[in-house]
Amino acid sequence: MSWGTHAVGSELTPKLLGTYEKELAPIIAALPFFDLAIDIGAAEGWYAVGLLHRKIARKVVAFELAERGQTGCRDNARRNAVAGQLAVRGKCDVADLQHLLASPPRADFRILIISDCEGFESELFCGGVLELCHMAHLIIETHELLAPGAHERLARELAASHEVTQVRPVSRSAADAVFPGRPTPWWLRISIIRRFSLLERRGTGNLWLYAAPRVERE
Repeated sequence: MSWGTHAVGSELTPKLLGTYEKELAPIIAALPFFDLAIDIGAAEGWYAVGLLHRKIARKVVAFELAERGQTGCRDNARRNAVAGQLAVRGKCDVADLQHLLASPPRADFRILIISDCEGFESELFCGGVLELCHMAHLIIETHELLAPGAHERLARELAASHEVTQVRPVSRSAADAVFPGRPTPWWLRISIIRRFSLLERRGTGNLWLYAAPRVERE
């Protein structure tokens, strides 16, 4: 995947090294194909563009508050020849999400929601939205400092209709940066550079939930 020269709300180097949010890599790799992916807090499009590039989704709607992020998302979509499959919007509120989830065009229409909205998950994933998510896959980053109790509540409420996996941060090492067919760059072999290049500077208390529907549409 081709990428730009800046990141929004995160560090750029882990993305270039392929270690960004590596905790989610096995989940992303095992996902089925989706007709629609909704990326809330898309930044410059790491997941929005990545899902299209890897042909995991047919279409993506990406919500991002920062104009710099919106621009970066569109630019990265063009770099990877998927701009025609991506719609970039601003803020996502409950009504926006309900509109996208309500009345799917066919019974087997698959939807994926990825959310990293800096604590707003507590308000966004309310009862009315979760009722419409019963057949959707969800990957939600939770922010305990910004939304105390949201992780526990969402895990509990989603468990009624989904298999819920709780994902915790893990440490990074140089072995996580993979360069297929090429030697590891010299600068990554220098201990202090390697250590700082892999840092994501994640907020304390940030976790993820992956929720897969117990019964898939046939």
